[in-house]
Amino acid sequence: MYLWCLKVLDVYSRWDELFYKALDLEVPIIPVRDKVFIAGLGGSGITGDVVELLDPPFSFQTLRTVSLPRAVDRLSNLIAVTYSGNTVETLRIVLSSLERGAHVIGITSGGKMWKICEEKDLDCIKVPGGEQPRVMFPYLVIPLLNVINFSYRLGLRITDMADGIRDSKDIISAGPKELSEKILGKVPVIYSSKYFPVAERMKQEINENAKYPAFFNRIPEIHHNEIEGFRHFESLFPIILGHDEISEVTNKLINSYIVRERFSGRLKNAGFLVYFGDLTSIHLANELKEDPYALHVIPKARQMTEELS
Repeated sequence: MYLWCLKVLDVYSRWDELFYKALDLEVPIIPVRDKVFIAGLGGSGITGDVVELLDPPFSFQTLRTVSLPRAVDRLSNLIAVTYSGNTVETLRIVLSSLERGAHVIGITSGGKMWKICEEKDLDCIKVPGGEQPRVMFPYLVIPLLNVINFSYRLGLRITDMADGIRDSKDIISAGPKELSEKILGKVPVIYSSKYFPVAERMKQEINENAKYPAFFNRIPEIHHNEIEGFRHFESLFPIILGHDEISEVTNKLINSYIVRERFSGRLKNAGFLVYFGDLTSIHLANELKEDPYALHVIPKARQMTEELS
């Protein structure tokens, strides 16, 4: 295996430790309001979608835009997640939300987000810096879930996600490597009904770590459109994360590779599936001789975005 992939796998070998350390971070309590918005993009933004797994008793939306939706107002909570603290789109959302009177908190390793929180006297959860946001997923997602769990008194065991990573080590075996070999030369399309945010996460990891195309969608939505696309495109490689009756309908229609749950409990299985997907992306990067940490086009996109007025 190439040295750069071994380096990343070493981080993942200790990923459960990062999850447990993240659980020790103190988090603020936010007001109980009917609308919660999570602002973030890329490896930071995916954390907002994971909130879906909590089945929260409020309306929530992940904002991946540069303009603020009309729905954000003084009766809203906004949680800004930006690992670097310098994501232009997220910073714009934060400043616009403050103008609207929304209650704003931040999750960041520093940068401009940290400075805004200090200047505006906002609660901010500071996480360790110096890594790629996607690798530091534990430090971004766990505090976010804890803020919501504690503030809205949901009584959930957020620890289950960390346990899912820890207990995966003994059972995950060669699955991710075998899946990466099956993907090679195909275009992976990742589907799920119960773990849709994890399907999105896996797609992102394949894109960034392996520099390889991948797509995702939700079951059963695909039964009403996308499923017809397999008739004329044999290069698609369907993957289903999690398994239930409706997912089996998908499998029977397009003969998918299924990564099944291994535990009881949705969050614990989510931890396992995230870990499986991330490791798959690293093995695929190795097959393609790509450095998972290298970025070729994303920095250009960031620079061009910063130059926009």
